[in-house]
Amino acid sequence: MADIVMAYGASHAPMMTADPESAPDAQAENFFGALETVREKAAAAGVQAVVMMSGEHFSNFFYDNLPQIVIGLGEGHVGPREKWLKVPEVLVPGEPGLASHLLAETIAAGFQPALSHKMVADHGFMTVYYKLDPQMRLPMVPIVMNCTQPPLMTLRHAYDFGAAVGGADAIVLGAFTDAIGLPTAFARRQSRNSQLVLMEEAHVGRVADPAAGSGYVEAMTEQLARAAWAKLQEIEAAGGLATALASGLIARDVEAARAARPEPKLVGVNAFPPAKEHPVEIETPQPQSVAAPSPTLPGPDSACPALAAIRLAEAYEAAQ
Repeated sequence: MADIVMAYGASHAPMMTADPESAPDAQAENFFGALETVREKAAAAGVQAVVMMSGEHFSNFFYDNLPQIVIGLGEGHVGPREKWLKVPEVLVPGEPGLASHLLAETIAAGFQPALSHKMVADHGFMTVYYKLDPQMRLPMVPIVMNCTQPPLMTLRHAYDFGAAVGGADAIVLGAFTDAIGLPTAFARRQSRNSQLVLMEEAHVGRVADPAAGSGYVEAMTEQLARAAWAKLQEIEAAGGLATALASGLIARDVEAARAARPEPKLVGVNAFPPAKEHPVEIETPQPQSVAAPSPTLPGPDSACPALAAIRLAEAYEAAQ
């Protein structure tokens, strides 16, 4: 039905469009620079549609009808409804054919996603979509997931659903040298051992949700949620978000939090730095001689027309 030419994940924080200047310069340069690189690569790759996954923020569903996964099949998706987001509200074109294909494939893989022919694309989609296509003409297939009301999707469920959406026949854990070259025997061994440790020592395959049940994480999450709710109540009591921003309340809180924050620990940088830097080794295979083509087989020098060589990575390399 379609080829996947690229994939990426990005924050959909509303302030990335509502107030991008509020981010520190270095952080803004890294984040928005990366989004610009993605946009350029997507244009170079000739992307014809985008499949986006985001959490449900009660823009389409509420507690009385909250499906676990929903695939949008509509001809268009209105969004965003948040006026303060500073993204024009438009009818984003849909891609019903691709959406129907994803629906059928995920059902065939054992999932039961809900479907909707009329979905609102809120900030969870539109902040990232607007950066990908400022003209907002690229067809979108929105997929909404329940991220608010337990029981939520398990880690395994989310992993397998992503594989079904992508049409993966196999999922392989790469080596740490993949970004710079071919893996050495050590890199391949480490890649294999990562999976073996998870399987044989952590036993992630023997529980329904390996990410659940960590007491300290649950306790810290509860504390964070309560503190965040108290802060939201304080902002509401001060007159709302706009008033809190104009009065400097939020700026003072951010500055106080920044001053109270201890020096960050970056493993390998200022925490447990290596005593000596060692360059990463990669495999450099030696060219092997091969036999010449058989003169009895069709080829460039026979009556058959020659086939042009095509490198799939050429378009991406040219964009860098």
